[in-house]
Amino acid sequence: MFDRFIRKLRYWLNPAARENSLQEEMKFHLEMKMEELMQSGMTEIEARNVARKQFGNLTLHQEKVRGIWMTRWMDDFMQDIRYAFRSIRHQPGFALVAILSASLGIGACSLIFALANFALFRSLPVEDPHHLVSITGKNLKSGKAGTPLTFPDFEDIRKTESLTDAAAVISMVPSGMTTAGEPRQYWGSIVTANYFDVVRPEFILGRGFDQTHDNRLGEKSIIVLSYQLWKSRYSGDRNILGKDILLNGQKATVIGVTGPEFKGEDPIFFTQFWVPFSMMDSFPSLGKTSDRLLNRNFQWLSAVGRIRPEANAGIASAEMNALALNLETAYPDSNQDRSFIVEPAGQAHPGIRHLMKLFFLLLLTASILILIAACTNIANLLLARGSSRKREIATRLSIGAGRERIIRQLLTESILIALIGGIAGYGIALAGVKAISRLQIPLPLPIDLNISVDYRVTLFCICISTVTGIIFGILPALKVTQFNLTNALKDDHWWGRSIQNFSLRNALVLIQVSICTLLLICSGLFIRSFYQAGKIYPGFSHRNVLLATFDLNSVDQTGNIFRDILQKIDQIPGVRSSALANTVPLKPYGMINSAVGKEGGTGEESGIVSAKIISITPNFFKTLGIHMMHGQDFQSIPSSEKMALINQSLSKRLFSDHDPVGHRIRYEGQSYSIQGVVENTKTNTLGEDPSPALYLPLTQENRAFMGITLLVHTKDDPAAYSSSIRQIITDAHPHATISEIKTMEMHLTQAMMIPRTAVYFFGIAGLMGLIIASVGIYGLVSFTVVQRTKDIGIRMALGATRAQVMQGILSQGFVLTIAGSLIGMGMAFGATRLASSLLYGISPTDTLTFVLVPIFLFLISLMACFIPSMRAASIDPATTLKYE
Repeated sequence: MFDRFIRKLRYWLNPAARENSLQEEMKFHLEMKMEELMQSGMTEIEARNVARKQFGNLTLHQEKVRGIWMTRWMDDFMQDIRYAFRSIRHQPGFALVAILSASLGIGACSLIFALANFALFRSLPVEDPHHLVSITGKNLKSGKAGTPLTFPDFEDIRKTESLTDAAAVISMVPSGMTTAGEPRQYWGSIVTANYFDVVRPEFILGRGFDQTHDNRLGEKSIIVLSYQLWKSRYSGDRNILGKDILLNGQKATVIGVTGPEFKGEDPIFFTQFWVPFSMMDSFPSLGKTSDRLLNRNFQWLSAVGRIRPEANAGIASAEMNALALNLETAYPDSNQDRSFIVEPAGQAHPGIRHLMKLFFLLLLTASILILIAACTNIANLLLARGSSRKREIATRLSIGAGRERIIRQLLTESILIALIGGIAGYGIALAGVKAISRLQIPLPLPIDLNISVDYRVTLFCICISTVTGIIFGILPALKVTQFNLTNALKDDHWWGRSIQNFSLRNALVLIQVSICTLLLICSGLFIRSFYQAGKIYPGFSHRNVLLATFDLNSVDQTGNIFRDILQKIDQIPGVRSSALANTVPLKPYGMINSAVGKEGGTGEESGIVSAKIISITPNFFKTLGIHMMHGQDFQSIPSSEKMALINQSLSKRLFSDHDPVGHRIRYEGQSYSIQGVVENTKTNTLGEDPSPALYLPLTQENRAFMGITLLVHTKDDPAAYSSSIRQIITDAHPHATISEIKTMEMHLTQAMMIPRTAVYFFGIAGLMGLIIASVGIYGLVSFTVVQRTKDIGIRMALGATRAQVMQGILSQGFVLTIAGSLIGMGMAFGATRLASSLLYGISPTDTLTFVLVPIFLFLISLMACFIPSMRAASIDPATTLKYE
């Protein structure tokens, strides 16, 4: 059977063998007819003539047989491919411009899709990833997604019927790890002991945690290392199992190493180690374990669960919504307006996913617009190229070639150009991915930017290349085969006088200009936004301030250590003031949120508000230049008293316009007396509205998920004090780890990463659109000059001046520029509103941008039209009249 299949395959793939077989079969039938006629009494010559007459035209019969062969389409296709390659080889300049135009658009789209695929669509490298879900909270009142869960809520989630089990996760917890020499800071996750049984990643060494005892406090300290940490820190030591390492100054035994593909549940930030809940007391930044496990107001963890085979994410989500309603009824003080989000694990955090989706959507839209502009540019090139092939196409049509056959051949050529451009675009995407992987993101967290270009990206590139070839090839193919055949064969200038083709070229350039206007307006808005972001007052002073983030990795006498550090810092000559805090303004991570309410109020008067919880030492506001609006700082507060400071936003939310000093608020079941009100500051981003903030003494509220930050205000350049400050922190505690030291100006620069990235990407998009539109206008005007050479010569011979000729040529480009700019401005007026959340300090319909961009584009159009108009004005009438 297999041999028979091979013989048939060889037969269908060998056109020469098929032709010989067909001719032999035709000859056999003809000879059989001759033999039959000769038996009836005819001579051989008479029988041959009659047989041929009855049998019919041999060539026609062969064509009919070939028409029903399964491989006829393949023969035609291969012929079209060979012809397309010859055409490209004969006109390399045209092919190079077309391929480069296609590659830019396809490469940009493929790169953005690769980024989106990496951040939003990947499945985790675990067993049965489709049944693994992440579970986070949602504030129904504010609409904020991805809020942390409380441990009591997690215990209720575990009991739902749609889940086989769920594990709690505290992600991105810093820890000092010591094997030899000074400790280094690494970031890990604290998980319930069933975590690896729920997630089911690959292990290359050892095992995960034991559910029977690894959740109980006081058990032996153990740790699971990631593959990346095992390779980088421990050089891939295969004998590491059973060895002890120092984690925050305490011994922890290595029991396992995960596989190289698994880096945790987050696609961007990767986990370097995992420890069980039994070790929570080894992390002083988390506070008291008993408070975390029992308090329904303390939101501090997320969850990952595995859905039963008979259920799905929709069923689990409906069950979680019902659970949220039950909890709201049972615990109205803590679970009011809370719900849960259930979604496939491995996606970006819900809190930032909306912003990421919006950013990727805008980038992908810009890339598609660039691709459309490139397609119109190539279509214009094909239309112009068609004028030089008019005799060829007309001759082929006149001798019997079908219009469909020629259109198919022309489409094959355009698709081939697009596929070659797609290969180059795929290379552009790979180069872009490699460049992004080498970026140094200004965050201390471990970030995974090794973006893999998987099968989704490859299929996307192939599909978009094919569609691109069809898009820019179909209109020119239809136009160049639609004309009067007689006129085409006898008139060399039928193309130039065709109003329809000329109008199509104008329309294509109009599309390019409108797209360019839209992209330039977006680029201008982001450039203006970046400029305005630098002028936004963050609510604090950034001059001569140094920030040093560190972690003591110890629970012993932190108050005394903090006091010693501040005393030694203040003794350094040139230091004006210093303070400590668990976070600083414009730090996009590590900010604690919790519910704060007015004590003594009932119903609406209780005013439960989600506020930023910031722990500080005295002089924090003095060091940062934050104004005290009412009351006083923490200097005179006894350590035994529960005192707090609030910002203006929290004061307005809880007390309206009344003076809150002396009133009391409740936070995590405890009552605090308000000592003062301070000015609002930006907390996470420069573009945000003021957020409620509660300031507590660091000696009373020592929770710092991302370490403690030392702030030092100096008389001169703060960077000069870095080495002295580093030494003081290192001397304060033997296991202290310093994650970063930087000036406040560097901190503000890092805070502008989003507007800077937007300027970079959209600036490139606008520049590419401008180049494509300029080339399109230049090409159209140049083509017009070439086609109207005779007409221009006649006009000049009849007395037209050079200025009049130039004016006539320039007017065509100006009209297209003005019309395209108006269309592009209309598109931008609606489209830019989608980007309002990414803009800082300006409106999405900023007047200055909408005025300057068309003026700038008009000047570029003038430059693009000037050279062809000069060429037209330089035409010699005597020479032109001999043009025919």
